[in-house]
Amino acid sequence: EGPRLRCTGVRRHVPRAAVALPHLPQAVAVRAGDLVHVGGLGARQANASDAFATLGHVLNAAGSRLNLTMQCHFFVREGSQMSSLFAGFKACFNDGVGFPPPARAEFTGPVLNECQTCAVAIKCVAAVAEV
Repeated sequence: EGPRLRCTGVRRHVPRAAVALPHLPQAVAVRAGDLVHVGGLGARQANASDAFATLGHVLNAAGSRLNLTMQCHFFVREGSQMSSLFAGFKACFNDGVGFPPPARAEFTGPVLNECQTCAVAIKCVAAVAEV
């Protein structure tokens, strides 16, 4: 019999607060400790510029900023749309808020059930801004 692996972890209580944005009902942000998790941002523009603008508003409301974004996942309907997404990502993070951009991962397939006209769906994690 080969070696056995056992995974253990420590869970500590992290205060959470949902950020309500009545003008952006599709945007969901949860602040947990020093992190802000944003999910469910649908982009109708192929380069996701509309979702990046929304992301900036959501992060600001949750106590963070675009330049504190650490990681994003992008869900694109078709692989052929990836170059447009890369152009929007570069415009927002490399050219807009400065280097280094957040880590990213891209996936193709279904985007958002709630938004059949969305080309891209985004979820990101950012640090909370120091006060």
